[in-house]
Amino acid sequence: MPIDKEMDVDALSGSFFIVRKEAFSEAGGFDEAYFLFVEEVDLFKRMRLQGRRLKYLPSFKIKHHGGACMKKRDSPQVFYNYHMTRSHLILFAKERLGLGGDLPATLIGKAGYHATFAFIILRYVVISVFGLNVSVASHLAEFTTIHFGKFSKLEDV
Repeated sequence: MPIDKEMDVDALSGSFFIVRKEAFSEAGGFDEAYFLFVEEVDLFKRMRLQGRRLKYLPSFKIKHHGGACMKKRDSPQVFYNYHMTRSHLILFAKERLGLGGDLPATLIGKAGYHATFAFIILRYVVISVFGLNVSVASHLAEFTTIHFGKFSKLEDV
């Protein structure tokens, strides 16, 4: 993708974007089920489904100093891995479950959904073992509920 040309895109960086208030509101704003990571991807998908266009404008320049919230954590890698995995599982479940619907109708669709979930969980467990994540069991229980379409705002972060 050329970075010096104005173009339509599927998503923009959540660290900086400009949106009309009515477009943001009509799309439902940020879904509070996400705490960190991917919430803008979900928002932009809903905006595109409403027929809105997203534009990359190279004339706007920012410098993002990422990772500020992770630097305050005792285990930044565990924090990152948990929230990145959780947010992607929510996005994946919303996509595959039709934004709150049921499992895919076909056997192949169901098998693919469950296999992808298993792969994401395997990746999470491997990273967690090397990152000494002591909360892995409770995280896996939460991820399983997300897999079946039950997710809500995190209360304690």
